[in-house]
Amino acid sequence: MAPRRSAGKAPEVLSAAYLERAGGKSELLRRLENVTESLDQLPDDCDPASHPGLLSLAAALVSPPILEHKDKDVRLRAVLAACELFYLYAPEPPWEAGEILAIFRQLIRQLGNLHATSPESAHFESYFRILEQLSEVKIGVVLVDLVRTERGGGDGEEGESALETLCELVRTLLHCAHVDHPPEVAAHAELAVAACIEEFEGNIPVPILEEILTCVGGGPVVWVPNPAFATVKNKKGGKTKGKDDEAPPQIQQTNTSYLLAAKVLRRTEDKVSSPLASLLNGLLTGDPRVLETTTLSTVDADAAALLSPKTKKKKTKKGGADSGTSDDSPSLAAHLASKDNAGANVYAVAYELHRIAPQILTTVIGTVSHELRNEDVARRWQATRLLGRLFGARGSDIAARFGPCFREWLKRSYDPEAKVRETMVKCLTNFLAAHPRETDLCADATEALAAVISTEATVDVRLLGIRQVCDLAHGASVAGPPGSAADDTDGGKRKPPIAVVSAELLRAVGNRVSSKNKTERKDAVTGLAQVYYKHHLKPAVRDVQAGGDDADIDTILDALRAAQSSGGENSAHEEKFAWIPRRVFECACFSDAVDPEMRSRIFQLVDDVLLGTAKGGGNALTPTARAVGLAMIVAGVREKDNAYRWMQSLFVQRARLQRALGGYLDARAKARECPAGSPAAFAAESEATEKLEAVAALTAPVEGNGRSSPDKADAAAVLGKVHKAKDKHIFRILSTICDPAHSPAARARALDELPKRTKGLGAPAQSWVKNLARRCAMGAFLNAENVEHCVLLARESFEAGDCPAAAAFLECVRLAASIFPPLVGAGESFQNLVEFFDAARTTSMTAGMRREMEKCGVVTTLSEVLARGGAGAALARPSSGNKKTADDDDDDGMDFDDDGTSSYDTLRAQLLRLCTRDGTPEQARNGVLAISSLIGPAANLPGGTKARAQKERREFEPLLKALANPARLALPDDDAAPKARGRIVSVLSAIAAIAECAPYAFNAPREGNRTGWGHKAVDFCLDTALLGKHARRNASQMDDDDDSDLEDSPPAKKGRRSNGHGVSIHCQMLCGAVEVLVGHIRATIRIGRQTALAKSKDDLPALAPPSAEHIAEVFATLAQIIEDGGVPPSSVDGRHCRTARDMAELRRSASVHLLRLCDASLKLEETHLTPRMWHVLSLALLDEDKSVRGAFVDELSCLYTGAGAFRAVGLPQLAPSLRFVALVTLCADGDHGAHSAANGLPAGFANVGHKKTHAAKAAATRCTKELRTVCQSAAAQCRSLGRAAEANFEARLKRKLMPEYVVPYAMHLLAFRGETASAAGTLAGEADDAASDVASEGDEEAGASGEVLHGQEASQKMLRKRLKWLFDPLVQSLGASADNISFLLRMVETVGKHPPINVLAADADLDLDEDAEAFAGITVSENEAEARMKIVAQFAREALLAHVKKDVNLTAYPGRICVPGDLYGARRSVSPKPVYESDDSDDAPKRKKPKQSISHYVKKRESEEKMKDDEVADSSPASVISPAASSEKDEDLDMDFGDTLSPIAKTNDSPALAHSSRKKRATSGSSKRTKSKASSGKKRRADSIDVFDDFASPEGSGGKRAKSAKRSKATPVSVPKEVRLPKDVTNDSAGSGAASSQKKRSSKKKAASAKKDESFDFSDSPVKPKSNSNGRRKKSASKAPAKAKISIGGVTKKAKVAVGKATSSSRRKKSSPVETSPMVSEPSTSSRRASSSRRRRPMV
Repeated sequence: MAPRRSAGKAPEVLSAAYLERAGGKSELLRRLENVTESLDQLPDDCDPASHPGLLSLAAALVSPPILEHKDKDVRLRAVLAACELFYLYAPEPPWEAGEILAIFRQLIRQLGNLHATSPESAHFESYFRILEQLSEVKIGVVLVDLVRTERGGGDGEEGESALETLCELVRTLLHCAHVDHPPEVAAHAELAVAACIEEFEGNIPVPILEEILTCVGGGPVVWVPNPAFATVKNKKGGKTKGKDDEAPPQIQQTNTSYLLAAKVLRRTEDKVSSPLASLLNGLLTGDPRVLETTTLSTVDADAAALLSPKTKKKKTKKGGADSGTSDDSPSLAAHLASKDNAGANVYAVAYELHRIAPQILTTVIGTVSHELRNEDVARRWQATRLLGRLFGARGSDIAARFGPCFREWLKRSYDPEAKVRETMVKCLTNFLAAHPRETDLCADATEALAAVISTEATVDVRLLGIRQVCDLAHGASVAGPPGSAADDTDGGKRKPPIAVVSAELLRAVGNRVSSKNKTERKDAVTGLAQVYYKHHLKPAVRDVQAGGDDADIDTILDALRAAQSSGGENSAHEEKFAWIPRRVFECACFSDAVDPEMRSRIFQLVDDVLLGTAKGGGNALTPTARAVGLAMIVAGVREKDNAYRWMQSLFVQRARLQRALGGYLDARAKARECPAGSPAAFAAESEATEKLEAVAALTAPVEGNGRSSPDKADAAAVLGKVHKAKDKHIFRILSTICDPAHSPAARARALDELPKRTKGLGAPAQSWVKNLARRCAMGAFLNAENVEHCVLLARESFEAGDCPAAAAFLECVRLAASIFPPLVGAGESFQNLVEFFDAARTTSMTAGMRREMEKCGVVTTLSEVLARGGAGAALARPSSGNKKTADDDDDDGMDFDDDGTSSYDTLRAQLLRLCTRDGTPEQARNGVLAISSLIGPAANLPGGTKARAQKERREFEPLLKALANPARLALPDDDAAPKARGRIVSVLSAIAAIAECAPYAFNAPREGNRTGWGHKAVDFCLDTALLGKHARRNASQMDDDDDSDLEDSPPAKKGRRSNGHGVSIHCQMLCGAVEVLVGHIRATIRIGRQTALAKSKDDLPALAPPSAEHIAEVFATLAQIIEDGGVPPSSVDGRHCRTARDMAELRRSASVHLLRLCDASLKLEETHLTPRMWHVLSLALLDEDKSVRGAFVDELSCLYTGAGAFRAVGLPQLAPSLRFVALVTLCADGDHGAHSAANGLPAGFANVGHKKTHAAKAAATRCTKELRTVCQSAAAQCRSLGRAAEANFEARLKRKLMPEYVVPYAMHLLAFRGETASAAGTLAGEADDAASDVASEGDEEAGASGEVLHGQEASQKMLRKRLKWLFDPLVQSLGASADNISFLLRMVETVGKHPPINVLAADADLDLDEDAEAFAGITVSENEAEARMKIVAQFAREALLAHVKKDVNLTAYPGRICVPGDLYGARRSVSPKPVYESDDSDDAPKRKKPKQSISHYVKKRESEEKMKDDEVADSSPASVISPAASSEKDEDLDMDFGDTLSPIAKTNDSPALAHSSRKKRATSGSSKRTKSKASSGKKRRADSIDVFDDFASPEGSGGKRAKSAKRSKATPVSVPKEVRLPKDVTNDSAGSGAASSQKKRSSKKKAASAKKDESFDFSDSPVKPKSNSNGRRKKSASKAPAKAKISIGGVTKKAKVAVGKATSSSRRKKSSPVETSPMVSEPSTSSRRASSSRRRRPMV
């Protein structure tokens, strides 16, 4: 305050009379101004006593007419004059206590206007003068004296009034300042408040502290109304529209009261520390004395909203009031009810105090930490949040100073309340961002946060944790290279380093991508991908990015080496981030059926995040940098095979979508060209619609009518709108992205324009087209530009001598070529590859670099890329100089001796060199495939298939001739060098490739119709290599022209690498021979059928399939190899393949290729794979070598899904046979280690891992679903075609399509497994007896018995697991309402009643003795298998009953039940009385001989067939038709609906399960089966019975099989006519001759058959008699007691078998060595009701 002005003599105005003479308001206001001015002019040392009028003036100023005048200016001047009197009379004012309080109340009113007064206002100086008097004169201490003295001895009410006035004064002072005021205002207010506080002695009143704490609790920033919002609203008449004009209703502003209070507390910290700490501790502990004296709240608004008292209402009782219960504690409810929460919150105040005066909280922190264990959820949550905010505050060291409190706070991460855990997640991430240097504390916080993300039960909390961690990592500063400044600031705010986010925390987030919650896994994978790009990939290619497209190769190699280095800081960085791309690609396992949004997100992340975006801009990577980043990602993904496969599957889906979209656009354009309304137009429209549906199947589900799961009608409506769109530009844009080689600009244009142009089609159509474009267009990850730069960088790396870097770039090229061949064949990429390949083959290099190149497989990868990408370059291939074109017939297509200058000639020369001289097996195969790809597909050639065949012969016949040269195609000499002996493996690999890709050249004969080179190679592989018929091939055994060769055989070179994996050369040769044989059979049959389906009119050369004898010999040879444990027939003397590794490798090759021969599209399995071979093949699933079992499990998965070698190219995809679906039963792994005794075999089969086995189970489930879908579709279509088609379905197709018919095959496998639980000690109730026997025996015997019991328990466990794998796909494929369990129970019961036939004997067509020679690893006899079948049936029943959840699960099946007749024999329950066909009586003697000859019955049968009436054929097996008629009829039936089945599930209509004739081993010669006409009339053995009765009546019976030929005899069986099943009939030419049809019967015969019981005939087949030890054949022991009809070769004859009145017979080709296996049928309840009108006669 400025010094007062001095005056000589006080004016007369300083008296009450001066004021009393004022006439009006204006006069009074003028006089008050004079008084104030006169008082201000008095000197500082003026004595009030020298001015007697001052007392009267003081009294006049406080009088109501002046102090409470209605004019505000009068009141303001009176307060100013009073303030001057306070200064003159200090320290004792001239007023009483009441008058002083009145003056202060008016002063507070006037001072309160200061906050809203701007400095330019007229009254600002007056208000500021009052504030100045309060701060400098310290007028407020007068109120402090009143409070202190009146509280000591005065009136309580007056003292309380003084305290209230003082509180109001302090409140006004704290709020008087404004942000627009000069700083002097805040300074004076601070001094005024501080003066009042410092005047107190001892404790400061709580209300005074509350006023300060209330301002502190408000925080440094407050929300205030936005003036701009009100202005905009007024201009628009109360409405706000448009984002540009819209203003927020509130804005943030600095809280000046908070700043004033903070300054006051800092100034008076010593005075207020103890009172404030006592107040806060009392509030936190809930001290009643403190709670009564304060208005500060202990529950903030959030806690009140979270845990406000809730009442759960229950139903009102009768005559009573509504009963309600509260979930909250009574104390919390009472507190919330009693407090209005008007004051500040104590937790907010405590948090703000740490910013102002942290020392005040020294005792408060401990009090808050005690509240962490409070049972009151609200108080526990508030304490948790307060400590989290205190610990996480920037610049705060509270966490380090209060370590125990911090550790106690971390335990709240496991709090039972979700709200508390959610708060912990926020606070933990905030702590990590604020205190990155506190490594120990950050480690504890990271562990707690990772635990919350990993183990949290609440989805919202997990989602919050994932998002918080990803935001923290993405917002962290990027670690720069050493010596560079990291980007650690964001708008002036320092960013935390990325090191604060540990690898464990990122792993915890990565583990959530497998969550069941869709949002959770989507957010996790999105955040991780963004973090990877920002903190790993972009810094790794920073130097390459800086160099642009012309970056130095050394810089590129350094970046690639740094990413691949192991050790040091880079290794930790790689370990932290390198796994993220693998996890991203693993998320491709979520299909569109499971989570379409997740799959679409994966496409988006791969295209636009992992390598950035392809759009131009400052943040986008250059093409060179993207190529380097692509190599880094692919190298990291390849380290985990599962992730690499999912990456391939993702791009394979894109490739299929591009092809499907291109096909649709072509079909749509074709439909538009057809005349409107014409039949061609309708057909074209239908075809285009089908192709559009195929496109939709490869994209996300179509959304319709705003529903996430629309029905088919909605999807069809959306697709219809797209198809009928009139904007042609939509389809032009789509056509640009169908080609994989399109540019990034084409993708950007499609994504930008398609949503705009499809907006008029509706939101669902717009969304679907947008998703289609995003999935179809090539993103920034894999496109033509990236592939081209990878090729260039690979070549530059090779030239720089860095083969690992070149191999890394080539891996990217190989990935692109395997899925998108046009990416490699388009542009200059293929030309660069050719030049690179030539340089790699011809460049001189050091021995070390050559070894490194071979180690990295540079040439192998290049040859594979050329093989895959050659098709894309075939169309644009230029013709060489003076060479003749490929269309010239006299040109051989390849000049083997010419060193042409054309790059394509150079490529051919190098590829031929790989095949014939120095290439590895893989390189030789790739070379052949590359030459084939250069020819181009037949569809792209002018002459079609004919031109392709001609080019094949010109290209490959010289090469095949060179490979079949005896110098190359010969058994390896043991005395030769290893390099020379290994040449045969590469030769066989090249021959196998020619057999697959060039069947016309391979099967072409030589001049003079001599045996072709391909057939010579096949003969060598089968006869010489595998069967060992020739010890050595030499030049003398070859034709005269065999000496001509493609090239001269070069001498063996040094330095060639040895074979890997410890497999001998001889074993590799045998595996190559198997590959040649199988590849030849598969390719010849497939290409031949493709040509037949194409119905080409070209004059093509005949491509005859291999002979049936050759195919059967290959089947038998491969099965023999598996049966002998991996020893081929050529090595029975143990000369070769002696090591376990060789035997295992040969078993693997034989089993995998035998399974490939059973491909349904080849239609060989039913004819050539006998039940014995099927059992032999199943041994691969029980192999003790992990590689054998793993390879077969993988191949079986491909068989189920139609993938890999089983993908039908150019042919309909057919479903696998049910007996192969049954093999999934043996895919289950054991439980103990790599081997287990319960797994079978002495050492137990090898466990191959969870992924392989469960992938096979998933594939079997998928196959089951598709089979069921097709079975239902086929049944519906057959019903629509008529009764004949329906009968054909019931008789044949159902047994092949209905997945439930897999059960008999699986149970037969299990019954003959040695590890299956035996009958002793395994049935219910017998285990206890066995245990008691163990206890009663001695210690030694008890221990041995205990081991037996332990083995039985392990066997039972494995059996239950296998049955679970069998029934889970069958039941779960129908969902919760599965209605097939009852049917499966009946089938299990039926199978259990029929004895299994031992098809594993040396000759399964003959009866076996009990001591028959055991089959490889299977020591179960037929009798033991029958006993074990009961155990299998029992456990199967338990497994099925475990699936019963609802009544619908036990719905009865209305159809019949069949079991395979070639695997199961007749029931042995009842021996029925035989019925004789020659007599009308049922009492004929048992051994009565036939009265008529066989020719009599043949003639009688022919006469009956001529007399029959015309009727529709049914499913009865009693029908006999001619082979020609059967072929035509069945072919029509099947072809009507066969083409409409789904691709994967079309069934194979080849003959049913069949036995092929057994062949002796090649080394010991072969003996052919012969059978005379006399032997053809002998009795049929019991295991060949077609149909047995089970459910029709309890009298159904079957014969007991004899153990020797002497006891062997047939057993009569009687079955109703309605339940008969015909022999398996096929619609293809191979099996049509064995078909049967219904013939007309005479009315007389019908009447006779209606009275008597009817039975089935037993079909006979050529059976080879069993030989005794002396070489003589066994004789038939007993004569048949009855006569029956047997159809052999289409002629009906009589046979001596026990049957009833036969009314049917089966035809069988006499010369055929194959027996068609029937199915044993069990009638259903409906069938029994249908036959109830005919009563059976009791049988003896």
